[in-house]
Amino acid sequence: MGQMLIVNYKKHCLRNNSRIHIFWGVSQADGPRVSAPRARGDSDPRKYVSGELFCNVSERHYRKMSCRGSILIESIVGISVSVIAMAGIFGLLSRSIAINKNLGQKLTATYLAAEGIEIVKSIIDANAANGRIWNEDVSAGNYEVVYDTALLPSAISGESDNPLLFDDSSGLYQYDSGTETQFLRTAKISDISSDEIEVVSEVVWTERGISKIVSLEDHFFNWR
Repeated sequence: MGQMLIVNYKKHCLRNNSRIHIFWGVSQADGPRVSAPRARGDSDPRKYVSGELFCNVSERHYRKMSCRGSILIESIVGISVSVIAMAGIFGLLSRSIAINKNLGQKLTATYLAAEGIEIVKSIIDANAANGRIWNEDVSAGNYEVVYDTALLPSAISGESDNPLLFDDSSGLYQYDSGTETQFLRTAKISDISSDEIEVVSEVVWTERGISKIVSLEDHFFNWR
């Protein structure tokens, strides 16, 4: 069979980047003879095949492969940028969800602390409405109170360690029934004078292993 000698074929085609003549010797053992220009300075009487066509094909092939390589690199870069952007978006979403949850817990704790003060206030108002001493049954101490407390329970020592329960049916917090929450509420009453008492309502809960507290304070006076 015919054998082609392709020495320095790619090097010449890619280096000059132009249409040039490169010649390869072709054995005459097989196939017809093909007339073509000889390489400069070559005295071999055998016929030669012009390398121009092959060089042009090689240039097109090189450009095609180069284009494919560029597209591959651009695709990899684009995918990398997209992955980084998506990771940032997911990070922001996760952070936003955590912040919303924290805000929800703080709002709930603030509501429970305000409710603690309102419970004591309702007892004082009931005393005035029924003609009793304004601060009757409102003794100094720490108490666990709920929304329907009409009479203060026995005082507790220190802070409350009894978590409030949430009743799904009524939407209220109490100690009798419901789902246990992480909120601990303590109503602290102090006598400032015979005509003034101080009420501090504290709600404590744990957030990511860190203890949080909301504390509200109000003062009530014997103004009637």
